[in-house]
Amino acid sequence: MLEVTGATKRIGTTTLLEDVSFSLARGATLGVIGPSGSGKSTLLRCLNRLEELDGGTVLLDGDPLRGFPVHELRARIGLVSQRFSLFAHLSARENVELGLRRTRKMAAPQARARAALAGRRRAGRLGGSTAA
Repeated sequence: MLEVTGATKRIGTTTLLEDVSFSLARGATLGVIGPSGSGKSTLLRCLNRLEELDGGTVLLDGDPLRGFPVHELRARIGLVSQRFSLFAHLSARENVELGLRRTRKMAAPQARARAALAGRRRAGRLGGSTAA
């Protein structure tokens, strides 16, 4: 479980995030949407500790985010930024599978099944096909 309470981030006199709070269950996916400059990327960078929050708390499975070694934290929280790089010769499912194999050290069959399951869940929510 990821729990964010009162997250705040400022640069100088500019507030980038103010009192952001939400909970996200293990295995769930969250899309963060909003207009340009609304703090989406800042929030994600703070969750992966590419930047530190100025206020608020973030707990991962009940433990403060700051207590995790950065490499362990980044292996547990997936992030796709605005300037992401997918391998063009692979399908979306294959890109997810590769990420699971490289970052979570999953065996190929397990990663393939997990990536396919994620694709079916997403397609079901969107009312689309399961092809990735």
